[in-house]
Amino acid sequence: MRRILLVLILSLLSLNALAELGELSGTEVKTLIDEGVPVIDVRTAEEWRETGIIEGSHLITFYTSDGKFDADAWLMELSKVAEPGEPIVLVCRSGRRSGEIGRLLDSTLG
Repeated sequence: MRRILLVLILSLLSLNALAELGELSGTEVKTLIDEGVPVIDVRTAEEWRETGIIEGSHLITFYTSDGKFDADAWLMELSKVAEPGEPIVLVCRSGRRSGEIGRLLDSTLG
């Protein structure tokens, strides 16, 4: 089965936020989805059209096409789908953006 590069952020909104970054297989992602863990797809709309999306995922683009981002606005959108202390899965194309976002969340909220 094709591996999907993802980042699992555990307890990202808790006072003692710790990020666990790594790759998950499609089976592992399916298990997390079945457990109710929100999947956040941070890619661009163009990428969603090109490759499709994971059913039930939340489409919350982080970077604009010119490489800019508004972390506060993104966190506001994230708070609509993830409760404090709740794990999430971040999805991007290669893992670079998910990793950057994970480190940002860990340093900002941890």
